[in-house]
Order: sequence, then structure tokens, then C-alpha cells
Amino acid sequence: MATERRPRILVVEDDKQVRDLLVTYFTSQEGYEVIAAANGPEAIQCCRDSETLPHLVLLDITLSYAEGAMDGYDVCRSLRSDPGTAYIPIIFLTERDERVDKIAGLELGADDYIAKPFDLDELTLRVKRALRTSYLLQEVGERLGEVSEKEEQLRTIREIGGLLAQAPDMAHLPQALIHRVMELVGGQASSVLLVDKKTGQLVFQMSLDWQGQEIRDKLEGLTVPPGRGIAGQAVQRKEPMIVPDVRESPYFYPVIDELTGFKTNSVLAVPMLYEDEVVGVIEVINKCDGAPFTEEDARLVEAIVSFAAIAVQNALYLEQLEEALVDLARERVSRIAIGNLALVNDLATTFVHRLNNVMGTIPVAVQELRRLVDAKDRRIARYLECVERDVRRTLEMAEDLRRPLRSQEPEELSLNPLLEEAMTQIIIPDNITVNKHLADDLPTFIAVPMHIREVFYNLFNNAMEAMPEGGDLTIRSRLIEWEGVKCIEVDVADIGQGIPPETLSRLFTLFFTTKKEKGLGLGLWWCKTYLQTIGGDLVVRSKVGQGSTFTVRLPCAS
Repeated sequence: MATERRPRILVVEDDKQVRDLLVTYFTSQEGYEVIAAANGPEAIQCCRDSETLPHLVLLDITLSYAEGAMDGYDVCRSLRSDPGTAYIPIIFLTERDERVDKIAGLELGADDYIAKPFDLDELTLRVKRALRTSYLLQEVGERLGEVSEKEEQLRTIREIGGLLAQAPDMAHLPQALIHRVMELVGGQASSVLLVDKKTGQLVFQMSLDWQGQEIRDKLEGLTVPPGRGIAGQAVQRKEPMIVPDVRESPYFYPVIDELTGFKTNSVLAVPMLYEDEVVGVIEVINKCDGAPFTEEDARLVEAIVSFAAIAVQNALYLEQLEEALVDLARERVSRIAIGNLALVNDLATTFVHRLNNVMGTIPVAVQELRRLVDAKDRRIARYLECVERDVRRTLEMAEDLRRPLRSQEPEELSLNPLLEEAMTQIIIPDNITVNKHLADDLPTFIAVPMHIREVFYNLFNNAMEAMPEGGDLTIRSRLIEWEGVKCIEVDVADIGQGIPPETLSRLFTLFFTTKKEKGLGLGLWWCKTYLQTIGGDLVVRSKVGQGSTFTVRLPCAS
């Protein structure tokens, strides 16, 4: 399996429709070989057969409701208890989305968890990450038999590998690694250092002193220049270094002893290699029995470090995956928003066109009626004026419906001038005070000028309408990080009556309005939908009797 690079996925799912969907989908992806099992025994047999041993298992938790039948938990437990299948990554697929179910699966050793109905794009990202780890774990596992013939040491190494492979993030890796390494080789102290890719320096992540106590205040975050110290040399050479007596080594870095008060006599330093790139190093200091470190000690630590390097990269991939999922979700929201705008635009265009055709003849008919009837009859004249006025208002409302939907090219814009321009489009009553707290030197953003002005025009107007007796309209801007992206955030706040909770939940729904005959129910829906098309958003906070704050989020152009 170590040399076979074609990913093999085992789909374990009792629902034939879902099973066939997953097999078809992943078979269509370049390079994937997909096999399927409908129940637990079939799945276990596939994993124990060298011809069908998978690199990854997609496992449904429920599987079968028949009494006594194996469920996904049983399958996971069986695979994890067998040394030959213990390190195959398992991703649970299930309708269950309760926290207790997730914890139960992860405690059994599952690597990931996705609730149905799952998103295939998200599932693909998780599968790719798990497959990369699977290859490396299988290769390391095959090499373990060559490292040590001692059953106890081999068992300990596998146990360490399991702990490291399941470490949830970078913060847990050094702790999971360092305690077990000291037990295995009998060291008095140990440290884990990771390579800073930008500077090349080694950064202390965790250290234990001779009493097994963690040293935080003196070493955590301390850096060692590239190539300095025995650890630095191990990194540069990409091979273990055994130094029986540090006083005779030109590479000994005494600064650490000076900081900690610890006396280093001998050192074993082993680099963590991942695809021929050094990601870190582990140092073990002074054997407890006073003997020097041996080549066997180095081989044992190398086996552990093979797992550690995978775990380090695994944690980094998890961070990258989370970022990718955020981007995917944002892109999906934007895609849906664009589709919604396009649909409403088509409907509005058709509606306005037909309305103009129908209503456009009415003013002509009114003029003809004036000619035919007695011009001195004031009652008739008043009725005709009402007809003309209502036709004009209807046509203006139709044009208002289309105005924010017109397609235009986006531009790179600055916030403050745009807000000032939007303010000039509204009439501010004498009883309303505008308070502006705008941040200076904000980055630019990308938007259609007319559309983004329309967003703020709507929000300003709504805020003033919420304060018929007068009050303060506050506009505040700032730079924030939102879901990993730098954004400009703008608050538009009023001190009106606030919005009731039952209304708040429907506020951004198309055609929902609180303005009765005046409103079309388009404004706030359009504002939020447009902002989502450019990767931003519109949210609201409100409390009855205290006012409302609408917050616009705009991704920075950079």
C-alpha cells in the first residue's frame, strides 16, 4: 500500500440511493477508486482484505435498524481495535447532528463528521485532507516493524502515533508528543520546537524539566536562530544528532541552560520530516540512567517523529480546510444572492414593461375625457386629477422597483466620500441630529457605486422614519476581521421604538414590509442580497423602546 498512490475510498451506507450517489460522484473524480458496502460485516471484510484495503472510509452511523445489526459505531470500534486497520481515516456520514453523537464518534477514533444532507464540495475537501494523511500513516506503519522488535516499544510507538494522528490542533501536538517520548527513551527533559517558515527560526512549543513539569514562562515562544544549537544542526542536516557530551560539541547552545538553570550533559535531537521538508525537531536531554543516547534511541524517536510530522501537517491542513470551508460558504451565499437578484430583476423588468404599456394609455385617455366632458364640472375635473396622480405614482413605484436592480460595472470605492454623497440625497428633518464617527484611512472596497449608495440611502431613510419625534442618527465605521477576511463595518443606528422580535425575524424577507401602503417590501431584502453578492452582509440588532442598529459589512479590496 505504501507505493500505491491511487486513492481507494470505501463507502459504507445502507441507503442504496445515497451509496450509489457517493460511488458515482467520487468515481468521477480523477484518480479515485471507490468500493461500497451496505452493512458492517461487509465493510470490515473489505478493510481486512489486502485487495480492497481502503485509504479512507466514509461510514454511515445508523447503517441498519435491525435488532442486533452492526451500526457505524460498531464498525469504527472494530477497525480501531485491529492493528491492521487502526489508522485508516474514518469520516462519519449521518443524519445525527447532535453534539453528543459527534463526541461519541470522535471518542471512538473517527477523524471527521459530516451531517446529512451533506454538501459534496465540503465533503470533497475533507476527503482530500484525510487521504493525504492516510498515505503517510500507512507508510509509517509499515516501517514500524523495522524500527524495533520489542513488542512493548512497538506498542508504545503505535499508541503515540494514534494520539498524534488524532490531536485536534497545533496546541495539543507538543503535549501529546513530549510526555510519551520521555517515557520511551528515559530522558530527564525534552523540548519540541517547530520551524517558523517565514524566518527559518526554531520556536519552542513546549518543554519539560527534569521533574516532568512544563516550563512556560522561560521557554515558551523562545526562538533559536537557524543553524544554532544541536537542534538547529539536526534541522539543517535533516538527520538525527546524538551528542554524548555537549561540552565537546561546537554546536551546544548554552543560552537555554542559563535561562532554566538546567544542566545539559547529553542530547538526542531528531528532525520532523514531512515530504523532505523539516517542520520541527524534538530534543531529549540526559538519559535518566546516565548512559549516553544510542542509535536505537534515535530510531525509536524517528518512528515517533514520523507520526509527529504528519500530525503537524495534519493540524495545518485542518486550519487550511476550515479557511477553505469559510470561503466556500461565503461563495455559496454570494452565488445564491446573485441568482436571487437576477430572478427578481427579470420579474421586475417584465412587470414594469407591461405596467408601462397598460398605464401609459391612461393619461392620454384622461386628456380625451377632459375634451369630451364639461370642463366646468369640478367634481369630474377632481376625479380626473386623482386618476392622473395615481397613475404617476404607480409608474414612479414601478421605476423605484427597477432602479436598484439595474446592472452596472463595479468600481474600487472609498467609504467616507460615498457616505457623504449618500447623505446629500436625503432631506434631514430639523429634529434629527446626525452623529458621524468615521474611521480614517480605511481600505477601499469593490462595489457598484449606485448600488452601494442605494444601500446607505435606504438605511438612512429607514432610520429617520423610525424617529418621527426626532432623535440621533449615528453613523460609525471601523476596520474588522470577519470570518478570516478584512472588512469595513458601518453601523447606522437610530434611537426609535425598535423592532419587535416577531418582525425582526422577517425583516430581510422579500416583499415583507412594515410601511403598509407606502412600502414594497423590497428595500431591506435588496440591501442584504446585494451586499451578499459582493461577499458582504447586512445584520441588525434591535431592542423595543431603545432603537435599532443596522450593520453593513464590506470586504476590503485587497
